[in-house]
Amino acid sequence: MVARLVIGAAPRPSRLLMLMAAVAAVACAAPLRAQEKPTPQPTVEDSVWAAVLASDFAPAGGLVVRARTSGAREGPSGGSPSEGRPQGIESGTVEDFRERNEHPREVGPLPGIRVPVTFASEATLDSLADRKKLVDVDAFWRAFYRRFPGTSGLVTFSRVGFNPARTQAVVSVSHGCGGLCGSGSVVLLARDPDGGWRVVRSASTWVS
Repeated sequence: MVARLVIGAAPRPSRLLMLMAAVAAVACAAPLRAQEKPTPQPTVEDSVWAAVLASDFAPAGGLVVRARTSGAREGPSGGSPSEGRPQGIESGTVEDFRERNEHPREVGPLPGIRVPVTFASEATLDSLADRKKLVDVDAFWRAFYRRFPGTSGLVTFSRVGFNPARTQAVVSVSHGCGGLCGSGSVVLLARDPDGGWRVVRSASTWVS
């Protein structure tokens, strides 16, 4: 009997080896999937901030939004519009505003915004300041527009206060665009039947 030698033929892998390879591939891919961060869903506060931007800010070059809320030094605490309290605001809305602003949070995502929005972290904004000078507003804004060319300034939001029925909202917003360019206001919003928010009125708190 003559044995035949087939040159170039490779032994077929067994089903067991193929199954083990598949299990190893899944095990290696699992940590990668676990590291992927899901896209955050907009909250009710995000929807209110987006409504304020859509109502009051529509620059062609886009806006820079501070990525974290401020401490809201200007809020609905006064008794008249000139003191930063829009007419028609409920006492429960004011109380919720005060409580929420004890705990800053991240801003965004902002749903339905049609203008370009860039979020700027505190670290990024701090890096634009001239640490050699305690106060140099003009230097900050020159560095700001070098970092964010073509934009129309920096928008900063407070946390949003709601009435118990979640049909009314109030938020403090400031817009800085230069050393002597900027304004701040307290904005009152109402919730429409479809769930969207619309600006009712605002009260100015400062102008530069």
